[in-house]
Amino acid sequence: MCMHPAAASSKMTRQTLPWVPLIVSLFACFGDAVVAIMLYPMLPYMVQDFGIPRDQVGFYVGMLGTCYNLLQVPASAFWGKMSDIFGRKRVLMTGQLTLMTATACLGLSSSFGAALAARCLAGALNGNNAVTRAALRDITLPSQRAKAFSLFGLMLSVAFGIAPLFGSFLARPIDAFPSLKGTFLEEYPYLLPCIVADAMVLAGLVGLCWFPADPASYVARFTQHTVEPLVLEDGSESRQNSGGDGGGDAGGGDDGGDGDGDGDIAALRFPRRARPAIPTAPDCTGGHAQVPHLFAWRAARTCSVAAMAQIPKRFAVH
Repeated sequence: MCMHPAAASSKMTRQTLPWVPLIVSLFACFGDAVVAIMLYPMLPYMVQDFGIPRDQVGFYVGMLGTCYNLLQVPASAFWGKMSDIFGRKRVLMTGQLTLMTATACLGLSSSFGAALAARCLAGALNGNNAVTRAALRDITLPSQRAKAFSLFGLMLSVAFGIAPLFGSFLARPIDAFPSLKGTFLEEYPYLLPCIVADAMVLAGLVGLCWFPADPASYVARFTQHTVEPLVLEDGSESRQNSGGDGGGDAGGGDDGGDGDGDGDIAALRFPRRARPAIPTAPDCTGGHAQVPHLFAWRAARTCSVAAMAQIPKRFAVH
């Protein structure tokens, strides 16, 4: 008899995460988060240096700060659809390139209009925040996604923690280092934090070269030798394998693949588990009927009441 799925799954060895594509995809989104947050500490000074009147600084700071996140809403849906068509890797790399260009233009801006245009372009031409989540789903198995997405949240927390430091310590470096007077940093006082943020985005772009172009085939190859057998109660094993030995045997099930070694990716994503036996209860006719276990006690109680009702009839005097 097979074990309950919860008990059976507890005997499965934890599968190894695909660390290489996982880390590069997380680091790609790390640069996106840094660019989104590092601007806030230096926004009031930047807007004031653009010649905005002091009593209107708050309004223009809010406009420049929200345009990026506001345009991310339609951009995430659009670039998510593009990633379904052209692949996650191409869209992620495109987003990194546009983000680097827009951030550099922000640091070189000399007017509020130029800074607003650069920030809008960065939000509209980059949807990596949403595409990265789809990529994490593609490169992991269902049993691995909880850990992978927890790492995604950890990465965002680290980015939100260190990004404001770039905007506060690196903006207007002439004030802290007078020896830099006469350099390009005096003409563009907010370029240095943008350069540091672009360096992180560039590192993520380089790392994406190791991201698989076809995540489904990558998962099939990666899990071919890492999926552990499911041990049943009778000692037999049910292995969810990604490679097939022949037609109709791939994926470890009856559905199978074409036997060429690629296997059925659906079997990897949704492994079959041992189904528990359905409990039985008396059916008041001397036999046993299969009923859902939640209602077995009700059927037994009903039969007991029916049997008790027959007692007076049996001992009735005719």
